[in-house]
Amino acid sequence: MFDIYLTSILVVRILVSRKYVKDYRIEDRMGPKGRPISDSVYIGSYFAYANQEAALQAARRLPRLIADATLCTICAMLPACRYYRQLYTTIPMLLLLPALYLLWASVFRMKTAKAPFIREDKDKIAVRMQTGAAYLLVMSVITALCGAAYLIWGGAEGWDYACFGMELLRIVFAAVIFRLRKLPAMIELPKEEASN
Repeated sequence: MFDIYLTSILVVRILVSRKYVKDYRIEDRMGPKGRPISDSVYIGSYFAYANQEAALQAARRLPRLIADATLCTICAMLPACRYYRQLYTTIPMLLLLPALYLLWASVFRMKTAKAPFIREDKDKIAVRMQTGAAYLLVMSVITALCGAAYLIWGGAEGWDYACFGMELLRIVFAAVIFRLRKLPAMIELPKEEASN
């Protein structure tokens, strides 16, 4: 019963994400109790890291850098700070959250997926990493510019400067993440190599 449940979840997941539907074939077989069971079989391309050592380096360095950028984002929103009570500084800060999510999701998939990777893994590791890194850098710069505008024209006080310092520190982390974004790049494996 549990096998049928898992299979149906996988079939529904594949059909819902139509992007990868051509990478699977549905095969019917008879279950242990004589019931028909539908299995999904992956028939798409397989992928591997273009440079295994660089990918291992990225797997070691990127989680710490993303954690530092996340910590800078959290620390910049100190309750004592009037910095983020302004709409023009709060909105860019909130727009940073999707970038951090993309980066964390990419690192999590990088740590949990097994080689050879399927197309979905490639998209959720390499593509998300590149998109999230670029988005984080752009939004960090925009947030810092909005913060600089507040410091110049908004009447900043003590903690506001600390929050702005966190903004500048996050730009440094975002720039390093952006520089490392292509380390987990992947290449398509030939069919005979992927089947081994």
